[in-house]
Amino acid sequence: MNPPAAVFFDTCTLRNFAVVGRLDLLEKLFAGRAAWTDGTQHEVRRSVREAPTMAPLLGAAWLGTPVVVGDLPPAAQQVDRLRRAIGGSGIRGVEHLGEAQIIHHLLTTGGGTIATDDRSAADYAARKGLISLDSNDILADCFEAGLVGCPEAYEILVAMAAAGRGVRLPSSHQHVCPG
Repeated sequence: MNPPAAVFFDTCTLRNFAVVGRLDLLEKLFAGRAAWTDGTQHEVRRSVREAPTMAPLLGAAWLGTPVVVGDLPPAAQQVDRLRRAIGGSGIRGVEHLGEAQIIHHLLTTGGGTIATDDRSAADYAARKGLISLDSNDILADCFEAGLVGCPEAYEILVAMAAAGRGVRLPSSHQHVCPG
């Protein structure tokens, strides 16, 4: 039997759950499968000053050791091209670095999922045949797994949106927690 595929988190989705104090849901739902890249870890570290709710991520064993992606040519060049393709600016900048590293890693290793609320990264990943999850999908999975009730799953999304997180907010709770 194959082990379950890794779910690689970008900073955006981690921040969505951190801002509403529900990183526990990610830890429980993705136990043993959660992963991140060194670029995502770098983005989280840089974000802690403006978003202190992200500080617990820096010691989060459930995310595992960050996967190092694209430090040397030609991988570094490929990651940078991906970063710019999904909206990053500047030559060899850090904007969208985590998402680009995840996509590069998944394309070159052939397995796993990207968890991102960055729509341009999710769209790019889909065009490349990768599976992506956003906060809405994750909360629906949390509801299905019995980790959160209804309408609480939807209310968590509403709280993310109220915090200015730009999540995809369905018209009613029935899209997240049907029942």
